[in-house]
Amino acid sequence: MNVAPPRTWDARLARRLVTLLVNTWVTPNHLTTLRLLIGLAGALCLAHGEFAWTNAGAFLIVLSNFVDHTDGELARIGGKSSRIGHFYDFAFTTSRATRSSRSCCSSAWASARARCIWTDSR
Repeated sequence: MNVAPPRTWDARLARRLVTLLVNTWVTPNHLTTLRLLIGLAGALCLAHGEFAWTNAGAFLIVLSNFVDHTDGELARIGGKSSRIGHFYDFAFTTSRATRSSRSCCSSAWASARARCIWTDSR
């Protein structure tokens, strides 16, 4: 299958990595599920609210965004695309964005609340 090369550097890197998976049992839905799990772990880390946890959460969210490229690339170059797979990817992309936003907000709220308690006790 002749597919045009991706434009962005991260999509090009994702394509190089998934070419190893084209003739294996791994499907784009497996990669979507992996991305979902990484995104959930990132959201949980962000919700924790401490500095190290927030950095780990940010890293996992960035990694999850990168892995988001891999499922589509595998579907395109491996001829493994499907309507169900597209819906699955779309549904988890939107739910992950919502969870990440909620985690950031709860982390910011926890930090602001801790600062208020600290300044009131002085």
